[in-house]
Amino acid sequence: MFERSKRLGWFDLDAIENANVLVVGAGAIGNEVVKNLVLTGFRKITIVDMDHVVKSNLNRCVFFRMEDAVKKRYKAEIVAERAKELLSGWDMSDSSGGCNGSKGRELDIRYHISRIEALGDDFIPSFDIVFGCLDNLAARLHINAHCFYSNTPYIDGATLGMSGKVQVVLPPETPCIECT
Repeated sequence: MFERSKRLGWFDLDAIENANVLVVGAGAIGNEVVKNLVLTGFRKITIVDMDHVVKSNLNRCVFFRMEDAVKKRYKAEIVAERAKELLSGWDMSDSSGGCNGSKGRELDIRYHISRIEALGDDFIPSFDIVFGCLDNLAARLHINAHCFYSNTPYIDGATLGMSGKVQVVLPPETPCIECT
C-alpha cells in the first residue's frame, strides 16, 4: 500500500496516520488536498465548508458529479464521502503496506457545514496542521490568527485565474499570512 513511501528514510507513516488534520474549503483546492492527504496516509481529517456544489465546480473538482450540483449537495459532505471511496478495496489490516510497523488505520473523516468563524475559538487549535483552501480573505485571516496564536502549522493555498500560490506558516518561525 505505501511501498514507495517506505523507501524514504524520513517518511513516518505512524506520525502521518495519527496527525489530526483540518482542511478549510472543499472546492477545487480542497478536493485535491483531501485526495492527496488520504493517498499519502493521513487518516484523521476534518473538512469545513458551507457551500453547495454548482455546475461550474465540476470541471476542476475530482470528487463532484453532475447529480451533486443538481441536488445542491454540500461540498464538505461529498468530499468526505468520496474520500472514503478512495480506500475501498484496500485491506487496512495488512501490515505489509504499512511503514515503521504501522498496521494501517481506517479513515476517520468528518465534516462541518459551516463558516470556519462560527466553530469557536478552540476549534482550530485542536488540530495538528491546518490547510486553508479558501477564496475568502476574512476566513484566511481568521485561520491565520488562530493558527499563529496556538503555534499550529498552517498551509494556505490559493488560485487566481491560471496562477496559484502556497504559503507555509510555521509559527513563530515564519511570517504569517497577515505579515506578508
